[in-house]
Amino acid sequence: TPFHHLHRHFPIFSLTPLELSKPHEKESVFNFAAGPATLPPNVLKKAQSELYIWGKLGMSVMEMSHRGKDFLSISQKVESDPRELLKISENYEVLFLQGGATSQFSAIPLNLCKPSDRGAKAL
Repeated sequence: TPFHHLHRHFPIFSLTPLELSKPHEKESVFNFAAGPATLPPNVLKKAQSELYIWGKLGMSVMEMSHRGKDFLSISQKVESDPRELLKISENYEVLFLQGGATSQFSAIPLNLCKPSDRGAKAL
Protein backbone atom coordinates (compact mmCIF):
# COMPACT_ATOMS: atom_id res chain seq x y z
CA THR A 1 0.00 0.00 0.00
CA PRO A 2 1.12 3.61 -0.34
CA PHE A 3 1.14 3.78 3.49
CA HIS A 4 3.35 0.73 4.19
CA HIS A 5 6.10 2.89 5.74
CA LEU A 6 3.70 4.22 8.40
CA HIS A 7 2.97 0.92 10.14
CA ARG A 8 5.81 1.42 12.66
CA HIS A 9 4.32 4.72 13.87
CA PHE A 10 0.63 4.01 13.37
CA PRO A 11 -0.28 0.36 14.03
CA ILE A 12 -3.63 0.64 12.21
CA PHE A 13 -1.73 0.93 8.91
CA SER A 14 -0.42 -2.60 9.39
CA LEU A 15 -3.98 -3.96 9.30
CA THR A 16 -5.67 -4.92 6.06
CA PRO A 17 -9.32 -3.99 5.43
CA LEU A 18 -10.15 -7.67 5.94
CA GLU A 19 -8.58 -7.63 9.40
CA LEU A 20 -10.44 -4.45 10.25
CA SER A 21 -13.74 -6.15 9.47
CA LYS A 22 -13.23 -9.13 11.80
CA PRO A 23 -15.87 -9.26 14.54
CA HIS A 24 -14.91 -8.25 18.05
CA GLU A 25 -14.30 -10.94 20.63
CA LYS A 26 -16.90 -9.55 23.03
CA GLU A 27 -20.65 -9.70 22.61
CA SER A 28 -22.39 -6.52 21.43
CA VAL A 29 -24.34 -4.38 23.87
CA PHE A 30 -27.71 -2.96 22.81
CA ASN A 31 -28.17 0.74 23.46
CA PHE A 32 -31.81 1.72 24.02
CA ALA A 33 -31.00 5.22 25.31
CA ALA A 34 -32.17 8.41 23.61
CA GLY A 35 -29.81 9.63 20.93
CA PRO A 36 -27.50 7.02 19.41
CA ALA A 37 -29.18 3.82 18.30
CA THR A 38 -28.14 0.20 17.93
CA LEU A 39 -27.12 -0.57 14.35
CA PRO A 40 -27.11 -3.94 12.59
CA PRO A 41 -23.64 -5.57 12.39
CA ASN A 42 -23.59 -5.44 8.56
CA VAL A 43 -24.13 -1.65 8.67
CA LEU A 44 -21.30 -1.22 11.18
CA LYS A 45 -18.94 -3.40 9.13
CA LYS A 46 -19.69 -1.46 5.94
CA ALA A 47 -19.18 1.87 7.73
CA GLN A 48 -15.93 0.56 9.23
CA SER A 49 -14.50 -0.54 5.90
CA GLU A 50 -15.59 2.62 4.07
CA LEU A 51 -14.24 4.82 6.84
CA TYR A 52 -10.81 3.26 6.41
CA ILE A 53 -10.75 3.28 2.59
CA TRP A 54 -13.52 4.92 0.57
CA GLY A 55 -14.21 3.13 -2.70
CA LYS A 56 -11.06 2.79 -4.78
CA LEU A 57 -9.52 6.07 -3.67
CA GLY A 58 -7.09 4.56 -1.15
CA MET A 59 -8.02 7.10 1.52
CA SER A 60 -10.63 7.71 4.17
CA VAL A 61 -13.57 10.08 3.69
CA MET A 62 -12.08 12.13 6.52
CA GLU A 63 -8.86 12.57 4.53
CA MET A 64 -10.38 13.81 1.28
CA SER A 65 -11.00 17.43 0.41
CA HIS A 66 -14.48 18.69 1.21
CA ARG A 67 -14.33 20.55 -2.12
CA GLY A 68 -13.27 17.53 -4.19
CA LYS A 69 -15.57 15.77 -6.64
CA ASP A 70 -15.50 12.53 -4.64
CA PHE A 71 -16.70 14.18 -1.43
CA LEU A 72 -19.24 16.32 -3.29
CA SER A 73 -20.77 13.15 -4.78
CA ILE A 74 -21.10 11.73 -1.24
CA SER A 75 -22.66 14.97 -0.02
CA GLN A 76 -25.17 15.06 -2.89
CA LYS A 77 -26.20 11.45 -2.24
CA VAL A 78 -26.60 12.13 1.49
CA GLU A 79 -29.06 14.89 0.61
CA SER A 80 -30.89 13.06 -2.17
CA ASP A 81 -31.54 9.83 -0.22
CA PRO A 82 -33.79 11.34 2.51
CA ARG A 83 -35.34 13.67 -0.09
CA GLU A 84 -36.38 10.63 -2.15
CA LEU A 85 -37.35 8.45 0.82
CA LEU A 86 -39.48 11.15 2.49
CA LYS A 87 -40.68 12.70 -0.79
CA ILE A 88 -39.29 16.14 0.09
CA SER A 89 -39.99 18.49 -2.80
CA GLU A 90 -37.34 20.74 -4.31
CA ASN A 91 -38.91 23.86 -2.77
CA TYR A 92 -37.64 22.67 0.65
CA GLU A 93 -34.03 22.51 1.80
CA VAL A 94 -32.56 19.44 3.54
CA LEU A 95 -30.44 20.65 6.44
CA PHE A 96 -27.91 18.65 8.45
CA LEU A 97 -27.47 20.33 11.81
CA GLN A 98 -25.47 19.34 14.85
CA GLY A 99 -26.45 19.97 18.43
CA GLY A 100 -28.99 17.32 19.32
CA ALA A 101 -32.02 17.97 21.51
CA THR A 102 -30.67 21.13 23.14
CA SER A 103 -30.36 22.87 19.78
CA GLN A 104 -33.77 21.60 18.69
CA PHE A 105 -35.42 22.99 21.82
CA SER A 106 -33.82 26.36 21.06
CA ALA A 107 -34.86 26.23 17.42
CA ILE A 108 -38.57 25.77 18.17
CA PRO A 109 -39.22 29.24 19.68
CA LEU A 110 -36.86 30.87 17.17
CA ASN A 111 -38.79 29.34 14.26
CA LEU A 112 -42.05 30.68 15.69
CA CYS A 113 -40.72 34.25 15.78
CA LYS A 114 -41.45 36.73 13.02
CA PRO A 115 -38.53 38.66 11.55
CA SER A 116 -39.91 41.76 13.26
CA ASP A 117 -39.65 40.13 16.74
CA ARG A 118 -36.46 41.72 18.04
CA GLY A 119 -34.87 40.35 21.17
CA ALA A 120 -37.19 37.33 21.39
CA LYS A 121 -36.87 35.39 24.63
CA ALA A 122 -37.93 31.86 25.53
CA LEU A 123 -38.14 30.03 28.81
